[in-house]
Amino acid sequence: CSGTTITLFDNIFTGNSAPANSGGGVFCGGTYPYASDATVTLSGNTFTGNSTTGNGGGAYCSGTPVTLSSNTFNLNSAATGGGIYASGQTINLLDNLVVKNSQTSSSSQGGGVWVDATSNLFMINNTVTGNTAAGSGGGAAYLVTGVVELLNVYNNIIWGNSASGNGG
Repeated sequence: CSGTTITLFDNIFTGNSAPANSGGGVFCGGTYPYASDATVTLSGNTFTGNSTTGNGGGAYCSGTPVTLSSNTFNLNSAATGGGIYASGQTINLLDNLVVKNSQTSSSSQGGGVWVDATSNLFMINNTVTGNTAAGSGGGAAYLVTGVVELLNVYNNIIWGNSASGNGG
């Protein structure tokens, strides 16, 4: 999906499942595994009780930019990124509530949030609490793969998360 714009706002995604793919609640980003030129915006949505054996129990989003603002992710599960799996050049996570999600693979990461921002991450004013990881990063996990990557993570509440591996 070259040049695609995806906007989802004020929706409720509850009890959905993607047993063999990614995106238990929603998959946004064009051609799998991602379209680097898709513009993805999720705002004011609620994701509850969604699951996948792949990535992103609540939402799998990839593109440039990816913006998730004022969403609630609760009780979702995935192999990687129990609540949110976000991948792309620029990721904006703003004012989200990420609570009691779970990451289920011992070899993966991100109970609440998993992010691969190849250039810029802006994670601002989020609450990430009560999430669990069978692997690492109970609250959040960040993949850092470049020398120009800027991780702007501030004014968040990341508290009360747990992991079997590193980084509760």
